[in-house]
Amino acid sequence: MIIRLLHPQDAKEYFTLRLKALKDHPEAFASSYEEEAKQTHKKYKERFQTAATQTFGVYEKQLLRGVLTIVPHSHKKLSHKATLTAMYVSPEERGKGFGKSLILHAIEHAKQSGFEQLQLSVTCTNTPAVDLYKKAGFEIFSTEKKALKHNGFYYDEFHMALFLK
Repeated sequence: MIIRLLHPQDAKEYFTLRLKALKDHPEAFASSYEEEAKQTHKKYKERFQTAATQTFGVYEKQLLRGVLTIVPHSHKKLSHKATLTAMYVSPEERGKGFGKSLILHAIEHAKQSGFEQLQLSVTCTNTPAVDLYKKAGFEIFSTEKKALKHNGFYYDEFHMALFLK
């Protein structure tokens, strides 16, 4: 298993995995498959060229198995925090430690980058993800009712935080 920062040349592979995530688990992401499918991988090629937002990928046998993005806050008063987003591990790869490794890598990266707090949102019904985040030290600080709406159904989200300092 190798975890590394994704680069512009990884955009096509990332985009393919992202579409799979949105199609297979629409309740877990704010973006929809329909919206994202109208884009191209060039969107991520451009995004991966910027230094602020960083997306990490976990690879095994040279194939991208999972991803996680760290988004720093741009406002000065919030610059001590970053948000973890777009976490996904392919269903056939779950249970192999990829998700845990991505989270631990992101936490270490955030510490080295000087962040004091990491935040994330997770659908309340996604028990494996909630448990993973709790084991990594994240705590629920609020619940947003009806945070997402997909096909007429509402999904609540937990907002979680990990204090690094």
